[in-house]
Amino acid sequence: MVKEKSCNWQNTSQIARLKAYCFGNFELQVDGKRIDKWQSLKAKSLLKILVACKNKPINRDVLIEILWPNCGLEEGKNNLKAVIYFLRQTLLGHQADSRVSQLILFSEGQYLINPEAELWVDVNEFEYRWLNGRNLEKIGKKEEAIREFCLAEGLYRGDYLEEDRFAEWTLLQREALKDTYLSILNKLANSSFDVADYDSCILYSQKILLKDVCHEEAYRWLMRCYNRLGNAHRARQWYEVCTKSLKKELDTVPDGKTTDLYRHLLIQKSI
Repeated sequence: MVKEKSCNWQNTSQIARLKAYCFGNFELQVDGKRIDKWQSLKAKSLLKILVACKNKPINRDVLIEILWPNCGLEEGKNNLKAVIYFLRQTLLGHQADSRVSQLILFSEGQYLINPEAELWVDVNEFEYRWLNGRNLEKIGKKEEAIREFCLAEGLYRGDYLEEDRFAEWTLLQREALKDTYLSILNKLANSSFDVADYDSCILYSQKILLKDVCHEEAYRWLMRCYNRLGNAHRARQWYEVCTKSLKKELDTVPDGKTTDLYRHLLIQKSI
């Protein structure tokens, strides 16, 4: 097997532009062209790992352990070299383009995406918008913060690498991003309710429940919104859904805030 050539991290000329979408099913664009055909699913998995590393090099042995956990080291090295070849061929699209050929670098037993490449990742943008929104919120710039949260929410096309939901290396990142997404939806629902935008509050609350069917605050927002829109019957139905979901998932009952809200609905008090 031919040895992998070692490169300098700063081996640069003009490097191709990459856009990686990790929310929902993985999608990659190279210089604006979407890659639809992968020569190897392992090559696709390898690229996902490199993207997740955010331009930090990852050791060859770590990659082997992730991709071939029950494989011997020498066999794993040969497998990895073959997959790297397939990955580079896929990125090239069978075209001799030095800008693309330099995308995947190897040095001192480590691989990474060339740090000189223009790499945009939806997850990175999502986290940036979330943190920027929180910072704006802390200094009292609520409207600007909400705009950032809206931009972040729009990037969430689905859970992180949904097609790899059984891959152990994706689990913690997926759950952490889901937590952030739920926090964003909470802020957007609360903000929408505060400005009497009940339709938007309903939408955000329903999105919360799609990810967490036991989220009682979302049920309470739905009950309040439908009541204020003059649909008390629908508000009561959401309480019933809440009760059934909590019983099924947690074998428990709604907390005091939710039941108090329901009682107010029954006697038609303002909620």
